[in-house]
Amino acid sequence: TGHGPGAAGERFGLTTFAGRVAARAGTDEDTALRDAAAVMEVLDAALAPELTERMAGALPADIRELLPVGRAVQGTEG
Repeated sequence: TGHGPGAAGERFGLTTFAGRVAARAGTDEDTALRDAAAVMEVLDAALAPELTERMAGALPADIRELLPVGRAVQGTEG
């Protein structure tokens, strides 16, 4: 149970998140957080702004810190 679109997910903080990502990736927590932040950047670039905002709103504040500060702009060079 708990896997449908309206299902409530398990809430946990950044430390638990880092531990779970590290365990699944077979790496340490610092690397896991760096990799998770990279995934968040890819999602930010790929999703419409309203979907990114919806995702951010569903995350606990400390995990939300992994999201990029500004939206990625696809196709520009810096």
